[in-house]
Amino acid sequence: MMNEKTTLRAHLRALRDSLDGEYISSASRSACERIAQLDEFKSATAILLYFPINNEISPLFLLDVAQKWGKKVAFPTCDHESGTLTFKELPAFHEKNDNTTENNPPLNKSLPRVSEGAEERGGGIVFDHLSPDDKCLPRVSEGAEARGGGIVSDYLSPAKFGLFEPNNTCPLLIPDEKTLCIVPAIAFDENGNRLGYGKGFYDRFLRDFKGTSVGLTCSDLLVKQLPTDPHDTPVKIVITESEIIKIPK
Repeated sequence: MMNEKTTLRAHLRALRDSLDGEYISSASRSACERIAQLDEFKSATAILLYFPINNEISPLFLLDVAQKWGKKVAFPTCDHESGTLTFKELPAFHEKNDNTTENNPPLNKSLPRVSEGAEERGGGIVFDHLSPDDKCLPRVSEGAEARGGGIVSDYLSPAKFGLFEPNNTCPLLIPDEKTLCIVPAIAFDENGNRLGYGKGFYDRFLRDFKGTSVGLTCSDLLVKQLPTDPHDTPVKIVITESEIIKIPK
């Protein structure tokens, strides 16, 4: 099983990495629009997101609408010694907006992108359409172009594998039945099974998670069936840019 997963993981990662950036951006927005219309999203009091890497479908379009609806928003932190995943809440940089309609949620117009020439300079992440006051998101520090990159954030710190994690200024969020977790993966299948990166962080977290888990992917990375192990934990809903699959209980 391990060799089968390893081979499939390499194949699907190569497929994902080959996808056009404009397609990933468009698919991310469309998938997030579908998530925002879910009853499970509307009724949730907390939303667990992630920062996408390596051409992953991004859930960050949901950031604005979640906070404008008064929901808590948290991002993961990984304890690599224990192999556990916890979530810390970012401060709200949007006040709750009672005029926001559930039928037409204003999704965040911005996706994080690597700034032009970043590979040569050593990195640089840009968020379009966000004001300088949105300090909880990573931004290129002043003079970074001349210095060769540099990401700063008041509430985030660089972590392993090119990720950002909430720092110690952010409070721990304890998930409950009213929490909705957006789950990343290399690929999902139609039964809610996911092919992750092999570390098991989300499998261990989802095992005891009482809320609603939503697998976020694109149609190119939704397969008929994935190989599974006994410790694998499927999600309850899979969403792509074109469909919503609710997994039977």
